[in-house]
Amino acid sequence: MLFEQPPKNLGDGIRVSAAQIELLKNCYRENNWKLNSQRLGDEETLYAIIPTEDLITFIEKSGIKGATRFHIYFGAFPTPFPDFALLAGRITFCFVGVNENDRVYYGEDQPEFGIAGFNAKDQVEIFIENYKADRHAHNSIAIGKLDSIGAGCRLDTLKNFLSEKQNAGFVRVYIGAYPDNYKPEPKLSMVQTIVLVRVEEGANRTANDILNGENPGLNLSPILVKKEK
Repeated sequence: MLFEQPPKNLGDGIRVSAAQIELLKNCYRENNWKLNSQRLGDEETLYAIIPTEDLITFIEKSGIKGATRFHIYFGAFPTPFPDFALLAGRITFCFVGVNENDRVYYGEDQPEFGIAGFNAKDQVEIFIENYKADRHAHNSIAIGKLDSIGAGCRLDTLKNFLSEKQNAGFVRVYIGAYPDNYKPEPKLSMVQTIVLVRVEEGANRTANDILNGENPGLNLSPILVKKEK
Protein backbone atom coordinates (compact mmCIF):
# COMPACT_ATOMS: atom_id res chain seq x y z
CA MET A 1 0.00 0.00 0.00
CA LEU A 2 1.36 3.42 -0.90
CA PHE A 3 0.12 5.26 2.19
CA GLU A 4 -1.47 3.61 5.20
CA GLN A 5 -3.67 6.65 5.76
CA PRO A 6 -5.19 9.05 3.24
CA PRO A 7 -3.41 12.39 2.87
CA LYS A 8 -4.52 14.89 5.51
CA ASN A 9 -4.45 17.73 3.01
CA LEU A 10 -4.97 16.83 -0.62
CA GLY A 11 -4.16 20.42 -1.57
CA ASP A 12 -0.51 20.13 -0.59
CA GLY A 13 2.47 17.95 -1.35
CA ILE A 14 3.19 14.76 0.61
CA ARG A 15 6.67 13.49 1.45
CA VAL A 16 7.24 9.96 0.16
CA SER A 17 9.82 7.24 0.64
CA ALA A 18 12.09 5.76 -2.03
CA ALA A 19 9.80 2.72 -2.29
CA GLN A 20 6.73 4.92 -2.68
CA ILE A 21 8.47 6.98 -5.37
CA GLU A 22 9.22 3.80 -7.31
CA LEU A 23 5.64 2.58 -6.97
CA LEU A 24 4.22 5.84 -8.32
CA LYS A 25 6.67 5.78 -11.24
CA ASN A 26 5.91 2.15 -12.06
CA CYS A 27 2.14 2.66 -11.98
CA TYR A 28 2.54 5.36 -14.62
CA ARG A 29 4.89 3.25 -16.74
CA GLU A 30 2.58 0.23 -16.69
CA ASN A 31 -0.53 2.14 -17.72
CA ASN A 32 -0.65 5.65 -19.20
CA TRP A 33 2.96 5.66 -20.36
CA LYS A 34 2.42 2.55 -22.46
CA LEU A 35 -0.83 3.95 -23.86
CA ASN A 36 0.76 7.32 -24.65
CA SER A 37 3.84 5.72 -26.22
CA GLN A 38 1.65 3.66 -28.53
CA ARG A 39 -0.25 6.75 -29.63
CA LEU A 40 2.97 8.70 -30.13
CA GLY A 41 4.73 5.89 -31.97
CA ASP A 42 7.78 6.36 -29.75
CA GLU A 43 8.70 6.35 -26.07
CA GLU A 44 6.77 9.05 -24.25
CA THR A 45 8.22 11.42 -21.64
CA LEU A 46 9.00 9.94 -18.22
CA TYR A 47 10.58 12.94 -16.50
CA ALA A 48 12.27 16.31 -16.90
CA ILE A 49 15.35 17.59 -15.06
CA ILE A 50 15.47 21.17 -13.75
CA PRO A 51 18.24 23.17 -12.00
CA THR A 52 17.31 23.71 -8.35
CA GLU A 53 18.26 27.38 -8.43
CA ASP A 54 15.89 27.96 -11.35
CA LEU A 55 12.97 26.51 -9.37
CA ILE A 56 13.91 28.67 -6.38
CA THR A 57 13.93 31.73 -8.65
CA PHE A 58 10.51 30.72 -9.93
CA ILE A 59 9.19 30.44 -6.36
CA GLU A 60 10.52 33.87 -5.45
CA LYS A 61 9.09 35.56 -8.54
CA SER A 62 5.76 33.79 -8.08
CA GLY A 63 5.59 35.08 -4.51
CA ILE A 64 6.25 38.64 -5.66
CA LYS A 65 3.30 38.29 -8.05
CA GLY A 66 1.08 37.19 -5.15
CA ALA A 67 1.15 33.42 -5.72
CA THR A 68 0.77 31.06 -2.78
CA ARG A 69 0.91 27.80 -4.73
CA PHE A 70 3.12 26.10 -7.31
CA HIS A 71 1.36 24.13 -10.03
CA ILE A 72 2.80 21.91 -12.73
CA TYR A 73 0.29 21.34 -15.52
CA PHE A 74 0.68 18.58 -18.06
CA GLY A 75 1.12 19.98 -21.55
CA ALA A 76 1.88 18.63 -25.01
CA PHE A 77 4.01 20.11 -27.75
CA PRO A 78 2.16 20.81 -31.01
CA THR A 79 2.23 18.49 -34.00
CA PRO A 80 4.02 19.27 -36.23
CA PHE A 81 6.68 21.19 -34.32
CA PRO A 82 9.22 22.27 -36.99
CA ASP A 83 11.63 24.02 -34.60
CA PHE A 84 12.07 20.87 -32.48
CA ALA A 85 10.79 17.95 -34.53
CA LEU A 86 11.78 15.32 -31.95
CA LEU A 87 9.51 16.98 -29.37
CA ALA A 88 6.41 17.08 -31.59
CA GLY A 89 3.39 15.70 -29.74
CA ARG A 90 5.35 14.80 -26.59
CA ILE A 91 4.28 15.59 -23.05
CA THR A 92 5.88 18.63 -21.45
CA PHE A 93 5.50 20.41 -18.10
CA CYS A 94 4.07 23.90 -17.56
CA PHE A 95 5.08 25.70 -14.35
CA VAL A 96 2.61 28.26 -13.00
CA GLY A 97 2.42 30.35 -9.83
CA VAL A 98 -1.17 30.34 -8.54
CA ASN A 99 -3.13 32.42 -6.01
CA GLU A 100 -6.40 30.68 -5.11
CA ASN A 101 -7.67 29.75 -8.60
CA ASP A 102 -5.86 32.53 -10.48
CA ARG A 103 -2.68 31.92 -12.43
CA VAL A 104 -0.51 34.92 -11.57
CA TYR A 105 2.99 33.99 -12.72
CA TYR A 106 4.37 32.05 -15.68
CA GLY A 107 7.98 31.69 -16.74
CA GLU A 108 8.34 34.73 -18.98
CA ASP A 109 10.79 36.42 -16.58
CA GLN A 110 12.99 33.35 -16.18
CA PRO A 111 16.51 33.42 -17.66
CA GLU A 112 15.77 29.90 -18.98
CA PHE A 113 12.57 31.06 -20.69
CA GLY A 114 11.30 28.62 -23.30
CA ILE A 115 12.72 25.42 -21.81
CA ALA A 116 12.00 22.95 -19.03
CA GLY A 117 8.60 24.25 -17.98
CA PHE A 118 9.39 27.99 -18.08
CA ASN A 119 7.05 29.37 -20.71
CA ALA A 120 4.91 32.46 -21.31
CA LYS A 121 1.17 32.50 -20.69
CA ASP A 122 0.17 32.02 -24.34
CA GLN A 123 2.54 29.05 -24.73
CA VAL A 124 1.33 27.46 -21.51
CA GLU A 125 -2.30 27.77 -22.59
CA ILE A 126 -1.55 26.17 -25.96
CA PHE A 127 0.42 23.31 -24.40
CA ILE A 128 -2.29 22.63 -21.80
CA GLU A 129 -5.06 22.63 -24.39
CA ASN A 130 -3.03 20.28 -26.60
CA TYR A 131 -2.72 17.90 -23.67
CA LYS A 132 -6.39 18.08 -22.72
CA ALA A 133 -7.55 17.43 -26.27
CA ASP A 134 -5.49 14.27 -26.70
CA ARG A 135 -3.64 12.70 -23.76
CA HIS A 136 -6.09 13.75 -21.06
CA ALA A 137 -9.09 12.63 -23.08
CA HIS A 138 -7.64 9.19 -23.83
CA ASN A 139 -6.21 8.70 -20.33
CA SER A 140 -9.62 9.50 -18.82
CA ILE A 141 -11.29 6.89 -21.02
CA ALA A 142 -8.64 4.34 -20.06
CA ILE A 143 -9.09 4.81 -16.28
CA GLY A 144 -12.86 5.26 -16.46
CA LYS A 145 -12.98 8.80 -14.97
CA LEU A 146 -11.45 12.22 -15.47
CA ASP A 147 -7.69 12.07 -14.98
CA SER A 148 -5.71 14.89 -13.37
CA ILE A 149 -4.43 17.80 -15.48
CA GLY A 150 -1.37 18.33 -13.32
CA ALA A 151 -0.31 18.55 -9.68
CA GLY A 152 0.73 21.19 -7.18
CA CYS A 153 1.62 22.25 -3.65
CA ARG A 154 2.11 25.36 -1.54
CA LEU A 155 5.09 27.53 -2.42
CA ASP A 156 6.58 27.20 1.06
CA THR A 157 6.28 23.39 0.89
CA LEU A 158 8.34 23.32 -2.31
CA LYS A 159 10.87 25.84 -1.01
CA ASN A 160 11.43 23.81 2.17
CA PHE A 161 11.87 20.64 0.11
CA LEU A 162 14.44 22.25 -2.19
CA SER A 163 16.47 23.74 0.66
CA GLU A 164 16.99 20.49 2.60
CA LYS A 165 19.79 19.00 0.50
CA GLN A 166 22.50 21.55 -0.21
CA ASN A 167 24.28 19.21 -2.63
CA ALA A 168 21.16 18.80 -4.78
CA GLY A 169 21.87 20.94 -7.83
CA PHE A 170 18.94 19.61 -9.81
CA VAL A 171 15.43 18.21 -9.45
CA ARG A 172 13.83 15.45 -11.49
CA VAL A 173 10.15 15.96 -12.25
CA TYR A 174 8.67 12.47 -12.64
CA ILE A 175 5.22 11.61 -13.89
CA GLY A 176 3.63 9.07 -11.58
CA ALA A 177 0.25 7.48 -11.01
CA TYR A 178 -1.61 6.05 -8.05
CA PRO A 179 -2.25 2.29 -8.05
CA ASP A 180 -5.56 0.77 -9.02
CA ASN A 181 -8.01 0.23 -6.14
CA TYR A 182 -6.20 2.78 -3.99
CA LYS A 183 -8.20 2.29 -0.80
CA PRO A 184 -6.90 5.23 1.30
CA GLU A 185 -8.31 7.69 -1.28
CA PRO A 186 -10.37 5.84 -3.93
CA LYS A 187 -10.89 8.89 -6.15
CA LEU A 188 -7.13 8.94 -6.78
CA SER A 189 -6.98 5.34 -8.08
CA MET A 190 -4.92 5.31 -11.31
CA VAL A 191 -4.88 9.11 -11.42
CA GLN A 192 -1.65 10.74 -12.63
CA THR A 193 0.51 12.74 -10.25
CA ILE A 194 3.93 14.38 -10.22
CA VAL A 195 6.83 13.41 -7.97
CA LEU A 196 9.85 15.64 -7.34
CA VAL A 197 13.19 14.04 -6.48
CA ARG A 198 16.40 15.94 -5.80
CA VAL A 199 19.42 15.03 -7.91
CA GLU A 200 23.11 15.22 -7.04
CA GLU A 201 25.26 18.15 -8.16
CA GLY A 202 26.64 17.93 -11.69
CA ALA A 203 23.42 16.29 -12.86
CA ASN A 204 22.82 14.79 -16.25
CA ARG A 205 20.54 12.05 -17.52
CA THR A 206 22.60 9.40 -15.73
CA ALA A 207 23.12 11.30 -12.45
CA ASN A 208 21.80 9.67 -9.30
CA ASP A 209 18.60 10.67 -7.55
CA ILE A 210 19.14 11.49 -3.88
CA LEU A 211 17.05 8.79 -2.20
CA ASN A 212 18.68 8.60 1.23
CA GLY A 213 16.67 9.64 4.25
CA GLU A 214 13.21 8.73 5.42
CA ASN A 215 11.11 10.55 2.80
CA PRO A 216 13.35 11.90 0.03
CA GLY A 217 10.59 12.69 -2.50
CA LEU A 218 7.77 15.20 -2.73
CA ASN A 219 4.55 13.85 -4.25
CA LEU A 220 2.48 16.82 -5.43
CA SER A 221 -1.28 16.92 -5.04
CA PRO A 222 -3.14 15.98 -8.26
CA ILE A 223 -5.19 18.77 -9.83
CA LEU A 224 -8.58 17.17 -10.46
CA VAL A 225 -11.21 18.62 -12.78
CA LYS A 226 -14.95 18.27 -12.58
CA LYS A 227 -16.90 16.89 -15.49
CA GLU A 228 -18.40 19.66 -17.57
CA LYS A 229 -22.17 19.66 -17.78
